[in-house]
Amino acid sequence: MKRTCTHCGKEIDAANTFCPYCGMKTEAPEQKEDTRTDGMEVATAMAVEQPGQRKPGKTKAGILTAVFAAVCLCVFLYIRSLPVTIDLNDYAALSVDGYDGHASAHVSFDEESFNEDVLAAMRQKGTDRLLEGSGAEDTIFNSQLFGDFMISSFASEAVSWDLNKWDGISNGDVIELTFKYDNGMLKRFKICLKGETIKLTAEGLPEITVFDPFEDLNVTFSGISSRGSVEVTGGDPEMRYSADHHDYLSNGDVVTVKAVYKNGNEEAFIRSRGRAASTLEKQYKVKGLPEYVRSFEQLTDSFLEALDSKSKELILKSFEENGFIDSSFFGGAERIGMYLLTAKKWSSYGDKNRLTLVYKVHYKGKEEKDYFYPVTFTDILAIADGKLSTDLTDLEVPYGNASRSAFWGTYGDTYEIEQDVLVIGYADMDQVYNRYVAKYADRFDHAEKMEEE
Repeated sequence: MKRTCTHCGKEIDAANTFCPYCGMKTEAPEQKEDTRTDGMEVATAMAVEQPGQRKPGKTKAGILTAVFAAVCLCVFLYIRSLPVTIDLNDYAALSVDGYDGHASAHVSFDEESFNEDVLAAMRQKGTDRLLEGSGAEDTIFNSQLFGDFMISSFASEAVSWDLNKWDGISNGDVIELTFKYDNGMLKRFKICLKGETIKLTAEGLPEITVFDPFEDLNVTFSGISSRGSVEVTGGDPEMRYSADHHDYLSNGDVVTVKAVYKNGNEEAFIRSRGRAASTLEKQYKVKGLPEYVRSFEQLTDSFLEALDSKSKELILKSFEENGFIDSSFFGGAERIGMYLLTAKKWSSYGDKNRLTLVYKVHYKGKEEKDYFYPVTFTDILAIADGKLSTDLTDLEVPYGNASRSAFWGTYGDTYEIEQDVLVIGYADMDQVYNRYVAKYADRFDHAEKMEEE
């Protein structure tokens, strides 16, 4: 059965809804019902439009519909082409902790949520397929896909940030977090990043406690001056101490003791403990060490009196032990001078100093004569409070055997004071000088103090 298109007038099949010639929707012709009176049958007739006739209202509506559909398609395609904007401020947080003047800034970035939102945006734009079947080197993602889960280093590759100040922060400082990102590398994924500077003013940071690390430190000097040593004990348990010199110390030297934090990092210590050392070094003067006497001025009167007493005791003893001399011949002994020898170089062996007291001994025999008797004390130390010390058992006196008859000649440091009478001692001061001073000239410097020639 055929009918005519109501728009173009072409003959088309009655079953077609759309005209194959003009593409417009067609409608079947309306049927009219005739009603006759007088018992006649009602006849229906189909109203048929004449070929070439169109309805103007329907044609205009179709055109508008097509235009609207095209516009909607263009808008859809345009919106589809726009990248999804992701705001980095939604994932970042800035904080400050620590102590005033030593605080640190911290940035936390929710990388997991960020990556999830990035993946969702890619799926929305249909760019997630760029990840499928390609190696990590082909994308900006160093990723692996496990179903809907992605392990990604996207944040570290596509996003970074910087702070205007990381540490040493004080109350009132303004910390600024600035984002850095490259949208060029994200263009193919139709993703666009944005982020505004985040600012935070530091406030409420507590003050640090300042302590003296040397308050409970014990610095002890021991030994003998020029060979002294230092020992450092005590102090703060969270500090480590060291001295710049440890050995060969003399009175008057200055030793610098330095303190360091045991964890090796001052800022880390302050941030974790909330306390800081007021100073990290202190100087200590070496004093109180015993020292070997090097001048007559160091010898006190009381010390010399003690040496005099010991010396005269020895002189009298040597006189009394001489079996050929009557003890009544002893006319007394008088100190007439001193020699002080000091070592030119320190040596662990040998004497450090030698003090020789020279006595004139009066002999009252057949003839009255004088002879000289030296007594030498070694290693005299000046100790605390001006006191002096020496070993009175380790001294040196003239050596000889005065009990031997002079007929056999002198022996040792003996002197024939009269015929066949020997005494232990020296006839003159030249002999004393040669024996107790000149003999040691290569190793000792000397000074002398003579009360009488």
